[in-house]
Amino acid sequence: MTATAATLDAPRDTAALWETVREKLKALYGEAVFRSWIRPIECLGIDGGKAVLAVPTRFMREWIASHYSGDIRRLMQQERS
Repeated sequence: MTATAATLDAPRDTAALWETVREKLKALYGEAVFRSWIRPIECLGIDGGKAVLAVPTRFMREWIASHYSGDIRRLMQQERS
């Protein structure tokens, strides 16, 4: 799964961006959804202007893509601007 984001200067910037987005997703969806679906997502970095996200299973990837990817993209775009 990928989410659109700006190219960032350093891995630390990417980690800070992702942590901010995760906190906003937690506020948006609540603790239970956060623990089940958002917390397991790992931001591997930025490639070609897109955040490369990893999850433990294909099922999680598909579920997150169909239920949360729009908000992930939107929040990442907001945070980078």
